[in-house]
Amino acid sequence: MACINGASVKPGVSPTAEVVISRSAWEQLTGTPSSWLDGILDAFTPSIVKVADLCALNVSDPVDLTATQIAAAIAGEPIAILEAEQWAKAKLTYYEFTQLCVCNPAATPTCFSMPVITGAVTSYTTSSRCYSVGFQTDALSGLQCTGLHIEQFGTTFGGGGTDVSLWDISGALLHRESLFTPVGGTVANLMFVTPQNLLPSHQYVIGWNLAGANIWAYYAMVNVANNGYYSPLFGGVCGGGVFNCFPTDQGEPWWAQGPIVCTSGTTPPSAVTQPAQPSDLVLPPNWSCATACDVMVRLQQLSDRLDWMRRDLTLIQRQAVPFAYLLGAAHPGLTGHGAIAVAGILGASVSLTTVPAAWGSTTDVPRRLIPKAGSLAFATASGNEDERQVHYDQELVLGISGAITSIEYTFRPGIVATITPLVREP
Repeated sequence: MACINGASVKPGVSPTAEVVISRSAWEQLTGTPSSWLDGILDAFTPSIVKVADLCALNVSDPVDLTATQIAAAIAGEPIAILEAEQWAKAKLTYYEFTQLCVCNPAATPTCFSMPVITGAVTSYTTSSRCYSVGFQTDALSGLQCTGLHIEQFGTTFGGGGTDVSLWDISGALLHRESLFTPVGGTVANLMFVTPQNLLPSHQYVIGWNLAGANIWAYYAMVNVANNGYYSPLFGGVCGGGVFNCFPTDQGEPWWAQGPIVCTSGTTPPSAVTQPAQPSDLVLPPNWSCATACDVMVRLQQLSDRLDWMRRDLTLIQRQAVPFAYLLGAAHPGLTGHGAIAVAGILGASVSLTTVPAAWGSTTDVPRRLIPKAGSLAFATASGNEDERQVHYDQELVLGISGAITSIEYTFRPGIVATITPLVREP
């Protein structure tokens, strides 16, 4: 779970948009078209998920695979390959999650306003100006500026309207609201109706208009230490009688004001950990084709691999879709119950050498014995397949698993049989 309070779709992203989790996402994540994990990624099966569903999953960045797991997957071990594919899918899903989702804010935000005045009043002014303070946010995500904190000594607020403005350090206006100072009191919080999201480790300026006698502004010694959310940078002011202006003078005294900053905004999920080849995983060197000899070596390696593939394919064909079979060693004189050890067989041939004369049968040719004369059960150490009933004097039993290691037989009293395993072609 990447986000403690759940996750939502990032602003500006359509919740119904569909995201393809594919190999291309790996290349976006790593910034390279190839990877030390190519052997696994080449077999990666893409999947599709809606953005809203992806954010609701609230996935986490998976723990990296070990060198042993990766080596086993590259070597072709089925379980290891499955683990590597699942890891790659989880890693790419989290990458898309970080691009399209944001973590929800806490139910109760935490706010901080710099305690501005920490010493005796130095001076005061009633000039009509725009007074400002610059500040820099800490490296925290999800901060919001929710308003302006102002203080004064010696007299109380007279009330009145004022504009509070938030600028980027470049001077670009980000937000402005018309607010009202209180009547009476020496401390006021002018709160934005629309809180403004702040970037981490970024500089801003917040200012307000002093209009004649409506407000008395004082400046004094201020606390300029870092408070965990932001640090003040400078006091600023712009010319007499000019309002709503970015400060032209940024070396002014510290006016009795400061931003109110809260942690109530959404935050991006933690950045995805870049996948890296484990230091103890040694892969074969990249191919070189600088000389004719290099090319011949690579061609021989390709030929060897094709031979391996042909052998594997031949084995699969001769076990799963055989064109013929060979007779193995016959086991005559079998009665009652017993077992025959086998390996690499396609089935068995059963020959009934003795059947009591009174045994029932049909008039078909060949005759069908009724009831059954016995049965075969093909088995491994893990268990048996379903039994195959024997009803004919000469009967073929085919279509079994290549993993069979035993033929377990049961014949009725009076029945004597010969069982010959049917072996696949070499």
